[in-house]
Amino acid sequence: MHSSKGDWRWLCLALAAGLLLLGEALLTSQVAPGGQLSTAPEIQKQLTVYSPQTSYSLPVVTRDQVEYVGLLEFLEPLGAVSAKLEGKKWKFRFGEREGQFVAGKSVARIQKSGVQLRSPFLIENGRGLVPTQVLPQLLGEFVPGHAVAWHETSRRLFLDNAETHYTAEMKKGANGQLVITFSAPVNPSVATEPGRLRLVFRREALLPNGAAGIQNLDDKIIPSLVYSESNGNAELAVSGSVPLIANFSGDRKTITIAAVTPPAPASQSPVGATSPPANPAPAAAVAAGPAVRSLLIVIDAAHGGNDRGAAITPDMAEKDLALSWARHLQGELQAHGVASRLLRDADVSLSPEQRAVAANQAVPSLYLSVHVAGSGTGVHLFTSPTPALKAAPFLPWDSAQGVYVATSRLLAGALVTELLKRDIPALNRSSQLDPLNAIAAPALAIELAPPATGAVAQLQSGSYQLSVCTAIAGVIAELRSQLPHGGAAR
Repeated sequence: MHSSKGDWRWLCLALAAGLLLLGEALLTSQVAPGGQLSTAPEIQKQLTVYSPQTSYSLPVVTRDQVEYVGLLEFLEPLGAVSAKLEGKKWKFRFGEREGQFVAGKSVARIQKSGVQLRSPFLIENGRGLVPTQVLPQLLGEFVPGHAVAWHETSRRLFLDNAETHYTAEMKKGANGQLVITFSAPVNPSVATEPGRLRLVFRREALLPNGAAGIQNLDDKIIPSLVYSESNGNAELAVSGSVPLIANFSGDRKTITIAAVTPPAPASQSPVGATSPPANPAPAAAVAAGPAVRSLLIVIDAAHGGNDRGAAITPDMAEKDLALSWARHLQGELQAHGVASRLLRDADVSLSPEQRAVAANQAVPSLYLSVHVAGSGTGVHLFTSPTPALKAAPFLPWDSAQGVYVATSRLLAGALVTELLKRDIPALNRSSQLDPLNAIAAPALAIELAPPATGAVAQLQSGSYQLSVCTAIAGVIAELRSQLPHGGAAR
């Protein structure tokens, strides 16, 4: 089949527009078992804990209309913990303090004090479950002297004044520009729908400086801003009479919300530039938002949904562990001032092609595919064997990584060096792992194995995951200037 250059240009434009819309859908939708995209997934209950060192989310289960969370998982990111089961007794140690819980009993003992749990303590598959409503009291017993704030309705717990505050005001002399300033760097997900733009904060301890609720802005284009929180997350919803777009400052401490600028007529476009179609739909206009050239790491937790990955143990699936340490890695990158995004932040199924489309649509500086293995030791890093390729306006799908493979290998080598310095076993090799070949950015697959032979249980250890994540985040922060868009992020 023969085509003119003009035909090829329009074909590429149509394909690019379709990929942008599909990528945005993947980042905000769930894939149903039948392969159909669903925009109304079932929401998993979760609780989020914020501390000055880290933030993390835990699954919440309901038993007899009472919400429970695993006590070991709740305290593990905050310090050294251990637990053992003796019949119905669950003995627990956090730092220098000891506790004893009994299955079916509503009273626990911590040190020499009795603690009322309000609802029975539960043991399921060796895990000790406590009611969420007593978490502040338990923290007071295990870490006395620390400030604790508990938002029970939204399941958000703040430790040691870890809050990130924000203020919002309309920019003077610029109709329809809302400037939101934060006390620390933020990395919310951005979603649009008719009449508003939503910023969802999953890891930031976001709170308003003043009263929560609706903030009237007295502007025709952006009339109001609404703060809300639920299910362990905080959200800012910006209403708009026209499609809106969010622009981030280099330090991620300021977000400017403004009307989408209409595209210039085709006759005014620079030679070789691609113009969007006339009268674009709002969703298409906002979908280009993530292409802002600033440092961004996309973290892709492997497997998910019907794909459980490796069976690390009979009760431990790779998909769950991969998501857990992907979240730890995101927290450590944030602590190093590096913006990141989780490609999969729920138990959903995604094909390698869907992952590549969603990742490329985000225009990342680096793509990290995270896996877990029950065999071997330490950290295994993989880069694509794709041969080096020169940059071009349009890259082959199955070898797009070729433009960036040299940077990928440089980063992998630096990570191995740093991990070995920390006495964490590490190795680096090339392998055909999907979707690395199709990623148009530096890309690595990182597999977390036990710290030592036979120590499979340590894969669930927050301290082990944190030690690996700290090393990775430190190297990425150090080499950020060598990553695409990294120079603007300083």
